Amino acid sequence: MRRSLSGPSGYASGTTFVFDEIRTRFVHPQDKSFIVYFEWLAPPGLHTISAVWKPPEGQSSMPPEIKVDLASGLLSAYWTFTIQPDDASGVWTLETQVDGAPGGTHSFELFVPATPKTETLPPRRPTTDELYRTAQSSLATVSSLNAATGERIDSSLGFIYAQDQVATAFQSIDGATAISVRFADGSEVR
Repeated sequence: MRRSLSGPSGYASGTTFVFDEIRTRFVHPQDKSFIVYFEWLAPPGLHTISAVWKPPEGQSSMPPEIKVDLASGLLSAYWTFTIQPDDASGVWTLETQVDGAPGGTHSFELFVPATPKTETLPPRRPTTDELYRTAQSSLATVSSLNAATGERIDSSLGFIYAQDQVATAFQSIDGATAISVRFADGSEVR
């Protein structure tokens, strides 16, 4: 291995990578991602480069292998690390292999502040009075009427469930020849 560098941004220029800033400490959310760059001296030919991201503790992840057909003696590769809000803070390492042999490591510090946990209280249960006031405008009194005299024979509670539609118990209107519906606002339909 010739060298390894890291920084928040940069660009490829020919066979090398140019960083806008070189550093090994990255802080989320100011840093959303960063780049780690490696250079090796290698003979011309086909080379396979692999890498493993190793967090301070826990499982590591492996980016896909890179295959390079090298014409000159300078072999290089870079990887971009996207910082997630749940990544572990601490010293991480990128371990590389070139053609199956150890290719070197690059360590960096990652700081991801803990997300404050907000305590959510269960919703307050409404009181019986609040429930009644909420439902009251949807309630109606459904009465079966004597068709000849218009007198009320039987009354029951009903509720409005759609525009121009009221539901009530069937036995309240069974056999009725006329009905009346009185709404919460006092209006009545016969």
